[in-house]
Amino acid sequence: MKNTITALFLMLALFNLPLCARDDIAAFCYHQVEPVASGRFSLSLERFKSQLKYLKDRNYRSLNSDELLEAIAPDAVIGGNKVVITFDDGFRTVYDYAFPAMQEFGFKGIVCIYPAFIGSSKAMTWEQLDQLIKEGWSVECHSMSHSNLVSKYGNPIEEKSFLEHEILTSRKIIETRLGNRVKFMVWPYGVYSDRSIKLAEENGFLGAMTVDGGANYRGMSPWLIKRQVIYSTDDMNKFLIRFGMAALPLSEQYPAPGQVINQLATFS
Repeated sequence: MKNTITALFLMLALFNLPLCARDDIAAFCYHQVEPVASGRFSLSLERFKSQLKYLKDRNYRSLNSDELLEAIAPDAVIGGNKVVITFDDGFRTVYDYAFPAMQEFGFKGIVCIYPAFIGSSKAMTWEQLDQLIKEGWSVECHSMSHSNLVSKYGNPIEEKSFLEHEILTSRKIIETRLGNRVKFMVWPYGVYSDRSIKLAEENGFLGAMTVDGGANYRGMSPWLIKRQVIYSTDDMNKFLIRFGMAALPLSEQYPAPGQVINQLATFS
């Protein structure tokens, strides 16, 4: 009985926590939205809309890439109930179902695509992506072929051309086809290294998105944007737990982001 009461109290606290203005910024990573969820990375339209309604009822507004960069700048205005809603890969279901739902609630999103997928039978077309941009959405780079970008780390010479193709060539294709400026590199599988970060940073990217846990905050590194992955099994309780994960600013971190080592990491 005691455990049941404790669990109920926790859920009530999570449900009501976002009623107060938040200084940090939660970010979500979706993949597919469908009438009926078809796999682990697919969310039913009903559940998706219930999550959007929860945010809308509490006066949250969603950010595109430009607004996200402004919100985490050292001199950004704190507060305002901001949230980031991203969609990885570029599935057609995002355009068919998530996009209309987002419009219904007054939200805009960030789509993270890999060009090798775009135009295939399950993916959006370039024309549909262009329409999203016209509606205030952002389109960012998710590599060329959704490869693991540390798979060639042991061979730096081979890795160089591999990373240039996956990161730089893919960005060029996106910008050429859509006329936008790609600002974020979105790591496939959430995997990145010191060399992949360096290549992106030296070639004009302004930041990167991970799938690390937690929320984002003013003054943080734009190369460590945190996103909570939403799964088909995430009911409202699970969504509230992910949403309730607050920012944890780091003063020190070893290894550094992307640093490859053979020992345990430490944080403070």
